[in-house]
Amino acid sequence: MGVSGGRRRAPWLRAWVVAAAVLVCAAALAAGLSFVAVKVRSQSGQSGQTAAKAAPPARPRPGGPFLDPIPALPRPLWTTPLAGLFPNGPAPSFTAANQDTALLSSLVSPRDRLYDIVALEAATGAKKWEVKANIPLDVVNCALSGDSQVLCWRDNPLDTATRDGIPPRTTRLVFIASSGGGTRQVTLSEPGAAQVVPLRDGFFVFKAPQASEGAPNTEIVFSSSGDRRWTTQGAAGGDEAVVAEDLGLVSVRGGLGAPQVRQLSDGLAVGDFSDLTSSATPGQQPLKVALNASGFTAENGKVIDVFNARGKKVNQIAGWRSLFQMRNASSAVCGKILLQNESGAVAAADSESGQILWQLPGRDGSSMLQASCVGDHFLLRAGFEQALGVYDLANGKQVGTISTEGDPAVVGTDGSLVLLRRSADQFVYDAYDLANGAFVWSSPPGQDGEYLFCAPGGSSTHTSSLMGGAIYTVSGKSVSRLGQKP
Repeated sequence: MGVSGGRRRAPWLRAWVVAAAVLVCAAALAAGLSFVAVKVRSQSGQSGQTAAKAAPPARPRPGGPFLDPIPALPRPLWTTPLAGLFPNGPAPSFTAANQDTALLSSLVSPRDRLYDIVALEAATGAKKWEVKANIPLDVVNCALSGDSQVLCWRDNPLDTATRDGIPPRTTRLVFIASSGGGTRQVTLSEPGAAQVVPLRDGFFVFKAPQASEGAPNTEIVFSSSGDRRWTTQGAAGGDEAVVAEDLGLVSVRGGLGAPQVRQLSDGLAVGDFSDLTSSATPGQQPLKVALNASGFTAENGKVIDVFNARGKKVNQIAGWRSLFQMRNASSAVCGKILLQNESGAVAAADSESGQILWQLPGRDGSSMLQASCVGDHFLLRAGFEQALGVYDLANGKQVGTISTEGDPAVVGTDGSLVLLRRSADQFVYDAYDLANGAFVWSSPPGQDGEYLFCAPGGSSTHTSSLMGGAIYTVSGKSVSRLGQKP
């Protein structure tokens, strides 16, 4: 999220249209934008009774981000005036959020690059903490780990230093603690733009240089305070990393070399792909890896090997290839392994065993199928059709059709509805019922080219299953959390 000053705009009654407004899908358990699960704590019984055992952790919900219920256009749940939070600075911008905390920032002294950062309780809007920090960056993106650790960063892709002193072709990281202990700066000399994923107690940073640079990708895990836990380099050309924190895995998609799946704990590679490499057809595309609810798959165009989260091979699927993901899918992690064969048939395999669960016959245009998992359903587009089929992920049954124009982005789901962003108009959002594909509601158009957007905003960079995803807006006068009141 960018850190910048805001401008005065119309109030929220203009139906989501605000300056520097941000739609934030908050991650569970203070994990930021990462694949997370909910754990249920045991409760003590009455006097003289034995306390019940803790329930087992709930399985991660793939196919997110999961939003707060959105049966109708969201309305304010609480509103906090900004005058008491930022009395001396310009209107703030939304900086980052997770399930417990919403973070705002304002540039109060451009000369000194002094930012005022305020954290609010996500449930009530009450102020939690405030810190003023010198962030020597002109253009900033920030992420939040846990309740109180912030990482801001800026890339310099140029061959000359920036005016704020970032060396050529490097990335400057600034770690900030809410305790007021100052900032810690780290400069990454590895080439490529930085992708940052907040973890429960740290940050994952991925740097992917351009393929023409011929340099390897770099993966780094930092502690919340900025200590490096591990650093590793892989094949060149990978375009993005996918983090599944509850599985403890990160994979790099794309790339010209061997696929990469590593443990988040120590950076060690998992999965033996030697058989796939040796049996691949010479000159064909490189091996492809994909995370799922139980582990990951790797394929060479002929067969798909199914691995658990520890990297143990549990099955091999022959005669199928992975179904292509929609360009604007919201999640790269699915509850099932979606497959397609040469005839255009579609199937799903169990993510734990690799066994085929159901199969749909091929049809016209099925050679160009694209899918996006949304909770317990998936959307399917055939060729250039201006419609998305809605299917039950458990049995493959088509339950409805969503009529669309262009190539909409899948923003997220509340489990019952799916939220899409129109491709022709970046500032209009439509909600559809996953039970039958029926249209439910639409947001009004934005104004002046500015409108709410959702992180990850239709990108599959983060594989978040976001529990209790919150929607926030920031105007020149107040910050609000939107949702549905009981």
